[in-house]
Amino acid sequence: MTIPDGASQMATVTKRNFEKRNHVQNLLRIIHQRFEQKFKDYRRAFRAFDVNFDGTIEFHEFIQGLEFAGINMPLEDFRLVYDLLNYDNAKYLDFNKFCLINIDKSNDIKQII
Repeated sequence: MTIPDGASQMATVTKRNFEKRNHVQNLLRIIHQRFEQKFKDYRRAFRAFDVNFDGTIEFHEFIQGLEFAGINMPLEDFRLVYDLLNYDNAKYLDFNKFCLINIDKSNDIKQII
């Protein structure tokens, strides 16, 4: 029995989506663990990331903040996590979006992924 072309393509897409979701969840877990080690709470982490003190975190600040926290990863992974947190495509992350890194809020993230 052969699998129809459409079903095979659908299975491939589903597998890729599953792998991407697992990859994102692993990245968030790593970031969350590092935050727990480096910062006392998310408010302090947010302040450390917000280099220009405007109450928001832009993409370049996000990268610098993660690198300051000891997290180095490919640019596409920085972008993947940032874009996930920035679910409304604003030009920045506010504190509430930033806190979605917290794996204790995993239900909020699962709704976004």
